[in-house]
Amino acid sequence: MRTSIRIGVTGEAAHRFRGVLQTKWGPHSAGEKIKMAANRIALPRQLAKKISPGLLVFVGGGGTVVKIFGVAIATFGLYGTIVLHPGESPHHSLLVVLLGLWIFPSVVALCYSFSPFRPYRGVVYLQRTREVNSNDLVAMRLVHLFESGEARCHLWRQALKLSGVIFLIMVALAAVLRRSLSWLPSATDIGGAALALTGSLLALSADHIGWGLTTWAEREAVIGAGKDVK
Repeated sequence: MRTSIRIGVTGEAAHRFRGVLQTKWGPHSAGEKIKMAANRIALPRQLAKKISPGLLVFVGGGGTVVKIFGVAIATFGLYGTIVLHPGESPHHSLLVVLLGLWIFPSVVALCYSFSPFRPYRGVVYLQRTREVNSNDLVAMRLVHLFESGEARCHLWRQALKLSGVIFLIMVALAAVLRRSLSWLPSATDIGGAALALTGSLLALSADHIGWGLTTWAEREAVIGAGKDVK
């Protein structure tokens, strides 16, 4: 049983642990129910109070909205010329699109790989932010999760997915804008590149932080269930 491995219970203890979870969560598997609970409820109150309330935006529906917004901004930036000056022709650089949709998500993933996201307490712009309590084992498990190889693997997978989504969107736009496509970049593409990088940062940050908090909640639920068995 997967959950029994994580908390180190075997044999009769594992059987009792399974019974507790089944009683608590119903006929579905324990892992599925824990994940459903973590997604339905942003975070249990005892976990939410250990981090900044602002981070809860990235869990559940709020995180999905931020990701969609980020993809929209990135696509808008790679689209090319939006406002035309008198005598100016529409310009959409294929070079910027093909390079940007792969490079910008990778840049964000690279930054998080070398400088992992650090959970914090406090509310940005309203009060001084500070690191989570280093003496709190539960909070530190979240910190270690973001620093883990598992988090980096998930981050890079999501970066590739983001590039793929933007690629499909740009292919559809290219079919419509084929008469104004060009391989040459223009001065206006600098602003577009900045927008695309910002959108990639928003989308990947929302996904990365949301994944970390949800995974943390799932695993703390398993640990809590294991303590109930003992």
